[in-house]
Amino acid sequence: MTARQRDAFGRPLTATLVAADACPDCNADVSVVEIEPGVYKGTILHDETCPYLSAREQRIARAREGLRDRGLR
Repeated sequence: MTARQRDAFGRPLTATLVAADACPDCNADVSVVEIEPGVYKGTILHDETCPYLSAREQRIARAREGLRDRGLR
């Protein structure tokens, strides 16, 4: 593992990504997969009752409505 694949504390980068992306509001399942050398894909599966997920979905819905109102989508 090269220095570029480690964070400032010497931990593997994937461990840093998982720790940084864990949801503080629910027991989200988090995974990070290296899809090719140096390219990672992160997936977060929130609980259905997660307040962060609910707020995020509402923000996305409002943004989509705004685009439709402007004829952009």
